[in-house]
Amino acid sequence: MADLYRVANVLVLTSWDEGFGLPILEAAVHRLPIVCSNLDSLREIAGEAAVYVDPADDASAAAGAVVEALGRNPEIGAELDRRVRAAHLWPDVYARFIAPLIEQAVARPLD
Repeated sequence: MADLYRVANVLVLTSWDEGFGLPILEAAVHRLPIVCSNLDSLREIAGEAAVYVDPADDASAAAGAVVEALGRNPEIGAELDRRVRAAHLWPDVYARFIAPLIEQAVARPLD
């Protein structure tokens, strides 16, 4: 996947439903312009760094959003990259999400 991000010019993620938004994080660390669905979960991650589209819109609306994203100031992507790297480094993810699950499993072993 990293090779695909390296050769990409923009991330277009027009899904109807998205959980965590991992493609947004991956695009951010590659400093790609982002066009994505106007979903709360994606807005929470990308903030002002993305151009948002309604997945129900026709393809011309998404194409216009891609052109807009490509024309944006590249520093917008750099800011998201810094934010993602600060909030989603593996030690931090482990401490916040994985360690509590392991501690819970140890405290309550399976019957």
